[in-house]
Amino acid sequence: MPEGYFGDMSFTAHWVLPIRTLTHPITNISVSGRIHGEAELMTTDLTSGHGDDCQVCKAIEQLMNDDDCLFLKLWDISLSKEYSGKLTISIPVSPQCNGREITILHCANGTLKTYTATAVNGRVVFEAESLSPFAMFAEDYDLPAVITGAVTEVSDTGAKLSGSVTSDGGATVTERGFVYGTAPDPEIDGEGVTKITAGSGMGDFTANLEGLEPHTEYYVRAYAVNSKSTAYGGIVSFRTEEESMEEGNGGEDNRDDVSDENGEEEGVEEEEDKGSDGDTKTGDSGLPRVWWLLFTVAAAGITVLIVSKNEKKACKSY
Repeated sequence: MPEGYFGDMSFTAHWVLPIRTLTHPITNISVSGRIHGEAELMTTDLTSGHGDDCQVCKAIEQLMNDDDCLFLKLWDISLSKEYSGKLTISIPVSPQCNGREITILHCANGTLKTYTATAVNGRVVFEAESLSPFAMFAEDYDLPAVITGAVTEVSDTGAKLSGSVTSDGGATVTERGFVYGTAPDPEIDGEGVTKITAGSGMGDFTANLEGLEPHTEYYVRAYAVNSKSTAYGGIVSFRTEEESMEEGNGGEDNRDDVSDENGEEEGVEEEEDKGSDGDTKTGDSGLPRVWWLLFTVAAAGITVLIVSKNEKKACKSY
């Protein structure tokens, strides 16, 4: 007011709103900017737009139902009291969206606004001058392409697996490996299924299995994971070998323990040698007693000489 002035004068006061950050305790959505000191943040997960007669909301709903678009969420975000200027909005998304470009479609009083942001640490951050509603869409990637290779070096308790990721589907392959079990259709977290990881990214990969059951049929297939989902290769089956048997006596067969079809023991060989008198002596024959009959025929008659030979018994070693 000028010095010495004694009349009426009017003027308008401009209140400056404080800079605040409000975070919803349930949805974890946050809004930052010049917001009234008593304002509260309200968020609602919607299934449709905010008005049946709004053409922008109808267009957004059509995209939400389009199979070619990967729809994430439709959020209604509002403040209970006034705000001014631009607001910074932070919305949580799935960690699988990290690194992907997110498109946000916003109906601003019947006008379509489009924002884009990259998901980082499970969140999307962007600026807007108005609130409610926000429809979020992500780039739609394909599944990885993975091949299950041959199973080699099969033993009674182990095998070597091989696989290859030939395409990442447009998104980074964060994990790859194999699943196997005795069921013919193994999947991750399936009953009786074992998962073994083998790095990440594209290219060939292998894994060695141990502790398998001998003489058992196993089924295996490679898998690869990207932000789209998990892809599997074809199923390959293999049978482990029979359990190896240790040989006794340093690897030499103990033939004394083997019996023939008649129950008689084998492995004791007969030996023949000549005595001093030129007669053949029979070794361990396995018979209880041997009698030899020698007949001498003379002109005057028949002389019978009976010779008895004591038995030699075979000894078994155990």
